[in-house]
Amino acid sequence: MTFRLSKSLYAQVITAIILGVVLGHLYPELGAAMKPLGDGFVKLIKMLIAPIIFCTVVVGIAGMEDMKKVGRTGGLALLYFEVVSSVALAVGLIIINWIKPGVGMNVDVTTLDSKAVASFTGPGKLASTTDFLLNIIPSTVVDAFAKGEILQVLLVATLFGFALHRFGGRGTLVFDLVEKSSHVLFVIVGFVMKLAPVGAFGAMSFTIGTYGIKSLLSLASADLVTATAILRLRHLAGSEAVVAELLAGGVEQWRKKGPAWLNELRILTVDRWSKTGDVASLLEPDLKDGHGGLRDYDGIRWALATDRPEITASLEAPIEDLAAPAETLLATRCELHRVTGKSTNVLLLQDQDAVADAMGFADADVLMARVSEAARAIEWASERFWWRVERAAKRGKATTSTRRVSAVLQPGITVVDDEVEIDVDAAVVDQSLVLRVAAAAAHARYPISRRALVTLSATITD
Repeated sequence: MTFRLSKSLYAQVITAIILGVVLGHLYPELGAAMKPLGDGFVKLIKMLIAPIIFCTVVVGIAGMEDMKKVGRTGGLALLYFEVVSSVALAVGLIIINWIKPGVGMNVDVTTLDSKAVASFTGPGKLASTTDFLLNIIPSTVVDAFAKGEILQVLLVATLFGFALHRFGGRGTLVFDLVEKSSHVLFVIVGFVMKLAPVGAFGAMSFTIGTYGIKSLLSLASADLVTATAILRLRHLAGSEAVVAELLAGGVEQWRKKGPAWLNELRILTVDRWSKTGDVASLLEPDLKDGHGGLRDYDGIRWALATDRPEITASLEAPIEDLAAPAETLLATRCELHRVTGKSTNVLLLQDQDAVADAMGFADADVLMARVSEAARAIEWASERFWWRVERAAKRGKATTSTRRVSAVLQPGITVVDDEVEIDVDAAVVDQSLVLRVAAAAAHARYPISRRALVTLSATITD
């Protein structure tokens, strides 16, 4: 059975990055030699920037019916540019002083090419305002495009656009030529973007091969995907000690940035739920990214890896209780890959019978029942977990030892830490207790705690 590479460019880039890490780690010299692949991709992108800006600006200006709108639009664009540039500078200063990218890479400065920054650091390289404004005017029209000076290209495009508008603008032969050229350029961009995995592979191979696998920690300090990927590292080949050291460094870094990562992880998780739906109830569930899928199980484990008491207390049952449901979903997903020959996560109706047969189930209904049961366990735990994490963050470092009663709904039915709890010694225990607890929780708009549900199931009999 052969597997076809995913059509998703994102998946291809991620796969290429992983392969680049592996190559750079196992064969450093070969990895470093992959640098031209990354450089070539960047040059292809830079090659298209100037002509795309020219065509877009010319079409935008020449196609305007009212030139007063161009002035207003230009003013707003200038204002937008100034505001966004200021924000970008502020964000850059904050990031460089807070995250400190590059720290820990242990780069030998003697091996760096000083010529790469000589044009910016030499005497008199910081131009005055007059020099800056004069530099916007190119020596020739062709020179602006040849050097790739964006401000010069923008000036030429603006003048060309106004002049073309004076000669008729939209509908003229020149306008149609420029407009069609812009369409062609965007098609070329599409072609170039297909090479993004190659560029990512070359850049990552060079980075790991030159600076070592520990340089991933620098990337992980600013990227959630990389940070969580390091938490799942496993030794497959090469130095086991290096992998163990990288994993230890990743875990330590994850714990230091715990609060920030947890908030981002929670927001991404809730957003993902709204897009993918529930694994337990869909006819064609997403076993990985769906609500109650494998991603939720991983998310809980990543959160627990922060080793914070209030986060550990937010999980109502041991994480080991979710291992079996997660294994059910993982086994189903792996069998889906083998049956279809694709790296898909969605269990389509047309594949369910084949997957059920391969896993030894009587039919697809039995398989889906097992999947639904496993997903509900993870869904319940994940939803409750992140709800409690959010409230723990608002309260501060609160643990179960600081539980507080905020309201008494009925005798024996109280709200403790924003959840409905039951005290069977104080409550009236009869067959209506379940309904009374549910009604009180709904009226007060608080969820019933897992502890209360367990108490109800043990107290009420048929």
